Amino acid sequence: MSKVTKRVEDKGKHLFNEEVAKPELIFLTTDEEYDQIYFLPFNRDYKYRDDLADSFNEFGFQGSIDIIETDIIDGVIRKYVAEGQHRMITARRLAITCIGQICTHKFKDIPQLVKYVALKNNTNKKWTAENYVHVYTYLKYIPYQLLTALTKTCAYSVSTVAAMLHGFRSRYCVGGLIETGRFTINLYPETDYTLELCAKLSKYGVLTARMALALHYVASLANFDEAKFTAMYIKEYECVKELKLDDFTDIFQSWIV
Repeated sequence: MSKVTKRVEDKGKHLFNEEVAKPELIFLTTDEEYDQIYFLPFNRDYKYRDDLADSFNEFGFQGSIDIIETDIIDGVIRKYVAEGQHRMITARRLAITCIGQICTHKFKDIPQLVKYVALKNNTNKKWTAENYVHVYTYLKYIPYQLLTALTKTCAYSVSTVAAMLHGFRSRYCVGGLIETGRFTINLYPETDYTLELCAKLSKYGVLTARMALALHYVASLANFDEAKFTAMYIKEYECVKELKLDDFTDIFQSWIV
């Protein structure tokens, strides 16, 4: 077991109470048995993989897939694959036995379920903000649905748009809110305006994410003049784009004084 995997497993032991029943081991061999296990609709995409097929054909099925049993998704108790989607679908295609281990913990809410699934899938590739937003959007969390819709209309990442929507100075804290289902929208009209203005200005030169965040704040000031700012942007863009700044607020604010 790698040190990374060991740390993740140790961390997982403290997520839930110690009275959880020991996981139940099951063996999937027939289509009927496979059909009793569902894929989480919000988990990462799953597919048959040739590299896994080669490994299974040579060494047999390796390890066990992680299965949870819950009604928290749609009110119906079902068994879902929390981790091991690729292995399960590949084993089924090859008609070999797939070993599953059922976690019988009763999840108290959606954020806890999401945390568990993310933890199980973080050992090889850490979940991104996009992964979490996809989950909560599917689960009909309205702020996440609005975030997803707005992100599709612009060239900026989920994290950048989320920072705009949540608050002018929320760039470094919004990630934690997204992961735990606590993301909220406080500045929708302001963000919509900023993104429209970024699109207008892009014909003179594309704004980076940091430039867009600075503009988001400056555009909220009482003395902001779009025409004046646009004229200065056209004039100064070639110089500004070469600057390696973490925050462009001071420069942009000086243009509207």
